[in-house]
This record gives sequence, C-alpha cells and structure tokens, in this order.
Amino acid sequence: MKRFAVAVLLLAVAFYAWPMWSAFQLRQALRAADAAALEPRVDWPLLRANLRTRVAANLRPAPNAGWFRRQAARVLVPIAAGRTIDAVVTPERLAWFLARRMQVSAPQPAPPPAPPLAPSRDAPQPAPGTTGSEDAEEPTPDPMAPRRLRYAFFDSLSTFRIEVADKTKASRRLVAILERRGLGWKLVDVYYVTQP
Repeated sequence: MKRFAVAVLLLAVAFYAWPMWSAFQLRQALRAADAAALEPRVDWPLLRANLRTRVAANLRPAPNAGWFRRQAARVLVPIAAGRTIDAVVTPERLAWFLARRMQVSAPQPAPPPAPPLAPSRDAPQPAPGTTGSEDAEEPTPDPMAPRRLRYAFFDSLSTFRIEVADKTKASRRLVAILERRGLGWKLVDVYYVTQP
C-alpha cells in the first residue's frame, strides 16, 4: 500500500511538472526572442482568435453611443482587430518586439561618481586600473522573473493557468493559459486581470 501511495504521489508531481516544464521552455524562448523556438510552443491560430475576441470586446462603443457609431463599430472593429492581430501576432514579430522590450527595460549604467574635492586619508582607494564604480552596477532586471509568479495550477486536466504579477502595477496580473496538445502544452490565451 505504501508503494502504491508513493507511486501515485510521484505520478501527481510529474503530471504537475509537465506543463510547468513547457511554461519554462516558453519563457526561455521569449527571453531569447527566438522565433524558431516560439513557433512550436504556441497554438498561433487559437491565440489569435482569443485575442481578436478580447480586443473586439474591449473596443465596443458605449451603450449611449449613436446608432451609426454602434453599427460602424459592430462591423468595422472585428475586421480591423482581426487584421491587426493576424499581422502582429506571429513568432517573428513577437520575438522582435520582446527583443526591443528587453533592450528598453535594461537599466543604463550609472555614470562614475565625481571625485571628491579633497581626498581623505581614511577613505578606501580603488584598486589600480579600476574606477571604483564596478560594485554599483546592477544586473539587468528580468521582466519574466519567477519571483513574479502568483498562481500556477490546472483549471482542468487539459488546461493549465499561470498568473504573473505585473512589474508596474501590483494589482494587475498577466494570465497565460496553456492547453495540452498531444504530448506537449501550448500557449492558447494571454490577458490581464485586475485583482481587487
């Protein structure tokens, strides 16, 4: 009985680790901005369809808008959203966008501090050949750092939900939905939610 319990526990851990490993591989591909590695880890047609639906829902006119505006939005918004998403949500463009975002989010090195007016005999002196500012440099922050993970669990046996805290707003979370496809997991939806 004890062996059976251990086997069931190991099977449960392996089943949980399976989509987490896929999410880790997706994260590595995103960080490297590698279009070839992104291609097999995302269900592109389903992701585009989900994004089209979300964008169209967010661009609906107000209920008190005029009849012409409501009709134009009903017809034109889905077409414009669909064409834009089809053009933008591709492995190559996503990799390019992420590569640019990583460059922009990287902190610029601080200029070296100005030398003191009168050096003190007690102040430590930098080693020969150094400026003394090497310790001040910080590593590039990772916008997809694991410390931002807030939730990762199954919604069903074939759907895995991951929530990551936004780095700018503590109340906002980025939600990624992975679905099982054969022997792997693929990203099928991405959206933001706001926590109360």
